[in-house]
Amino acid sequence: MISQGVIYAVLIGIVLTGVIPLIGGITLLAIGKLKGSSFWAGVLAFIIASIATGIVAGIFSFSTALNSGGTELVADIPLWQTIVISVLSAVILGFAMLILVKCCMKARTFKAAISAGLGFGIPQLIVIAIGFVSMYLTFSQINSGAFDQIYAMNVDMGYMTKELVAEMKSIYTSLTVNDIIAQILAAFGNVLLMAAAAIVIMLFVTKKKAILGTLAVIGGISVTSVVTSVISDLLVASVIALAIGAAAFIFAYRMKGSIKEPEKPTYANDAFMQSIESVKEDN
Repeated sequence: MISQGVIYAVLIGIVLTGVIPLIGGITLLAIGKLKGSSFWAGVLAFIIASIATGIVAGIFSFSTALNSGGTELVADIPLWQTIVISVLSAVILGFAMLILVKCCMKARTFKAAISAGLGFGIPQLIVIAIGFVSMYLTFSQINSGAFDQIYAMNVDMGYMTKELVAEMKSIYTSLTVNDIIAQILAAFGNVLLMAAAAIVIMLFVTKKKAILGTLAVIGGISVTSVVTSVISDLLVASVIALAIGAAAFIFAYRMKGSIKEPEKPTYANDAFMQSIESVKEDN
C-alpha cells in the first residue's frame, strides 16, 4: 500500500511543477513580461537537448543492463558512467543554449535571455509533473488492487514473471515523502541553473566571447551534476542542487546591467543606407 503522505506529496508536486509553471508561463507571455520568440526558442532547445541527452543516457543504461544479464529491472550504473553521462549532458545543454542564443535569437538583451531560460526550464518542470501524474495513477492502481490484477494476467500469459512484477511494485511502494520532495527540489534547482546559463551565455555572446561563456556554463553544470549524483541521500543531493541553482541564478542576475545589445552602425554620410535602416525600424 502507498501511504497518504506520499500520495499528497505527489499531488503537491503536480501543482508545483505542472499547474503553477504552466499558468505562470502563459500569463507572463500574455502580459509581455517574456519575449515570445526567445521563449519558444528555449522550448525548441529543450526538446533537442532532451532527445540528445536521452540517447546518451540510454546507450549507457543499455550497456549496463547487458552486462548485468538483464536480470534487474533497474540496473545500478557504475560511478564512472554516471560522471561521463553528467559531463556529456552538460556539454549538450551548454551548446544547445549557445546555438539558441546565437542562431535563434536576434535580441541580445537580459529579457531575451531570461525568456529563453524559462522556455528551457518550464517544459522541464512540466515533464516532471507528467511523471508525477503517472506515478499517482499507479499509486491508485496499487491501493485499489488493480495493479496486481492487471499484471497477474500478464504473468498467466507468460509475458512477465512474478519476480519482475514484484520488483516493479516495490519501486513504487518503497517511495517516501522525502523522495518526492527531493524530485521537486532538484527540478527547481535545474531550472534556476539553466536560467543562469542562458544569462551567462548571453552576456558572453554580447562580449564576443561565446565559447568562453559556454565552457564556463558546461563546467558549472558538470560539477553540479557530478556532485549531486555521487551523494547517496537523494534529499541532501536535491537541497545541494537547489542551493547551487539559486546561487548561480543570483550571480547571473547581478550581471543584468552588463548585457547590452550591440549598437547599430550609423551611416551619417550614406543617405542610401540611412533609408534602408529607416525602413527596417518602421517594420
